[in-house]
Amino acid sequence: KLLIIICLFLLVVTKTFSRFVYNSINNFIMESQGFYFSSSVLSVDNNEYKINNWDGVSSYYLNVDVKNRKNEYVFANTDVDYDITLECSSNVTCSLSKESGTIKKGSEGDSYIISMSPNSTIKEGEIVTINTTATSTSPYKKKLSATYNIGIEKRGFSYKITDKENDKYLVLDLTNS
Repeated sequence: KLLIIICLFLLVVTKTFSRFVYNSINNFIMESQGFYFSSSVLSVDNNEYKINNWDGVSSYYLNVDVKNRKNEYVFANTDVDYDITLECSSNVTCSLSKESGTIKKGSEGDSYIISMSPNSTIKEGEIVTINTTATSTSPYKKKLSATYNIGIEKRGFSYKITDKENDKYLVLDLTNS
């Protein structure tokens, strides 16, 4: 019995470590060729986010950025083409602002917007799951993804803060549906 538990533990650890080593080597090889494809919210290991500020009534928007640079001084040698996929929970309708894009050589990056709206009544405490993936198609293939778990803290109540640079005041919009 103990031997089986040890074998299962070693199998899980070996698989996880192998995936880490493979991703690290693959990223090193692509970066040595001058290829960079990254994001502040997406990752190779599928970042997970928990958000609890949706009212469950109005539309909700997520802005996702993709970059073709290592840092502010090192950019990819070529344009990077990428495709986007999206999967949502069955109780919401999701759409993308675009299904593919190109990050031009030397540019700051690109972004896309995920919009989500309820297609049924969603109660307080429920969680909506959105999975998004950006996959570079040219010149190399690299997959970045993230999972958003969006919860409803207070149904029908939302807020929006608009703060402009060098402005004395901010605008607070409160909505009670």
